Amino acid sequence: MAILLILLVLPAFPLQVSNAQETFPLLLGYGGWSYLPFVGGSELVFMAGETLTAFSPSAEVVLKLIPPSGDQVTVTLKPRTRVAVRTFGPQDVGTWFLEDPSGQRMTIRVVDPAAPLFGTLSIERWSEDLVLLRVQGSSAVGFETTERSDADGVPRVLPGQELTVNVPVPLRGAVVYLMYPDRVSLTGTVGGIPFSYSTDAVIARYDFDLPFGMTNFTVRLPLLGTVGPGGTFPMRYGTVLVQVVGISPTGQRVTFTQRIEVSPFGSSVPRLTSTKTMPVVDLLERDLELIYLNYRSGSVERLRFRVPHYGLMVIDARRMSFIEDYSASLRGHVAFRVGIVTYFLPSTIGVPPQGSSGPLELEKLQVYGFDVSQLVGGVILRPNEVTIVSVPVSNVDLRVRVAGSDRLLEAQLLVNGSGPIRVPGRTTLRLPSGYYNLTAVTPFGTVSKVVSALSDVSVELVVYSLTEEATALLAAALLQASVLGYLLLRGLLSRRRGQSGSR
Repeated sequence: MAILLILLVLPAFPLQVSNAQETFPLLLGYGGWSYLPFVGGSELVFMAGETLTAFSPSAEVVLKLIPPSGDQVTVTLKPRTRVAVRTFGPQDVGTWFLEDPSGQRMTIRVVDPAAPLFGTLSIERWSEDLVLLRVQGSSAVGFETTERSDADGVPRVLPGQELTVNVPVPLRGAVVYLMYPDRVSLTGTVGGIPFSYSTDAVIARYDFDLPFGMTNFTVRLPLLGTVGPGGTFPMRYGTVLVQVVGISPTGQRVTFTQRIEVSPFGSSVPRLTSTKTMPVVDLLERDLELIYLNYRSGSVERLRFRVPHYGLMVIDARRMSFIEDYSASLRGHVAFRVGIVTYFLPSTIGVPPQGSSGPLELEKLQVYGFDVSQLVGGVILRPNEVTIVSVPVSNVDLRVRVAGSDRLLEAQLLVNGSGPIRVPGRTTLRLPSGYYNLTAVTPFGTVSKVVSALSDVSVELVVYSLTEEATALLAAALLQASVLGYLLLRGLLSRRRGQSGSR
């Protein structure tokens, strides 16, 4: 028997257990005696093992239950008669529809919390050498962690187990509620009129109508998939709120609230986290371990598997040396650089992995900033191997000078329009074999040339323009001509004024 000491005091608020039997033409439930209205266009979720019930307060109603596949089922409700429409099993997982006589439909989504494990593991770049792993699954699955969380102090209890609730002050006329943290809302239409309905997700209600105060209240949790006394919703695994509402010795209405975790597992269950960071080299060399809480068997399972990867290394075909200045991409994969090798890890993989990985074709490869995908052809990468790609590379010995001299010019170089690259008169470019348009921009002009770099080659870009010395001499000559012209004009004007005076 679990004993729960509740210390948190919250303001009281009214609980609205569904008592709408007389106000709606059609009511639905999970097997208890409290119901929810049929709201067309809304959705109810049922777990495998839970029962859909229907109740008509005043008239005969014919319902149609439409499965994901197969024949529909017709159910006739007599006035003021409750009918168990269907108890859903694991074979019923999927989306159903419940149709009323007017043609309005309500979605019934059936899920199986005890289904075999399935989920996804996503892999993201956290830093240059760290990878972020994030797991999402159909059940409780994650990475084991030693870090404490707020959930560590939440008691774990089994369905059907007795639970003793302790409150710090004696209460009279107390009521103990079991409910889920989130309210349930249904939005759609009733009789063709827009309608919204919201209620607390009450699992059970226990009344302790005693004239004297009590501090200890013992209740028994409903069994899994069943509705407790005064409840609307069935007991499920997960977080449940325990609320005790009563009259304190001072005559005030107060509420005490605490969380519990309904689970088939004991307190020895390892703590789990859905995310984890680790060095990429560890992920490449070691198996990954996930913890799986198997609700079907009530056991803790450890799932180990190796994340598949693809490796790529690029070498210079002419010099048989490693090339470090390259980048590559593979669709659906995240790239990590470890030394001269690029490793590709899948962005997402199934949990557990289904089958083995096959060969993949490299999407794009750039060497020294230039696309060489066509040069090297289709590159096939094989799982858990490093594929070596050979790229022919040429050295281009480049000089930029002025025409008529050996003087080198500093330039901004564009290669096929990309750049610029600062060239201090002379440099050696390493380029994948091919044809390139080299453009040098200098203070004295711009020059371009198409170069065949199919092998090592020497290239000169010659600027046909005035040198600094020629520019200076030209400027001096222009200045002298300007002064001489000014003097001649001044003399001519003086002569004309003299001639005018003599007349």
